[in-house]
Amino acid sequence: MKNKNNKDPFKTTCWYGQPIHDPYQVFAGCFSNSSVSFYRDMIRETLLHATKAAIYKRTDPAAVYLCFKTIRSVMLAAYRIKNRTGVLLDETLMHGPLYCNEPEDEGYCWASFPRVLSEEAYRNPYHALLHFFEFQSPRQWKASLQTIPGRACTFFVDPAELDVLDLYLHLVQLMEAAHLINVREVTHVGGQLKPGMYLQNEF
Repeated sequence: MKNKNNKDPFKTTCWYGQPIHDPYQVFAGCFSNSSVSFYRDMIRETLLHATKAAIYKRTDPAAVYLCFKTIRSVMLAAYRIKNRTGVLLDETLMHGPLYCNEPEDEGYCWASFPRVLSEEAYRNPYHALLHFFEFQSPRQWKASLQTIPGRACTFFVDPAELDVLDLYLHLVQLMEAAHLINVREVTHVGGQLKPGMYLQNEF
């Protein structure tokens, strides 16, 4: 019997429309659909509603579930590459192309700049991936990523079930680290040159 996980190892078909077998292309596909600031805001708002006796109504519940399925794919891809080293930075930390594909758009770049990563993790985002999986295993993260949108979209509240602050910080760290790796190391999305890649010569 063939292993179904080999056909769609990062569970991307449900949001990307097809399986992706390269973990870096999971990151590229994720951020070609939405910005890192979108995921940061969605994680915050969804977790806030998970602790309230109120249903998340800012967007369609299906969009919330889709967002967390995308985060699940990023988590699975991050686990595959978490032990890699990456490129250590010696450049000015605020150099636009280090954290933004479109450094000429100041508003977009400011929204793309990490909010919760340490300086060490900013210099080498693989450190954030290791830290992420020290907090929970992939199996535990899968359970959390299924529970969070479910709680946000119902009136059920169990304050003891979710450690909201820790979940927020770790999930945002994951997405910000994946975003930085995507900006710095990935040049193509599905075989097409990413927007802004002509600026990579500025490194």
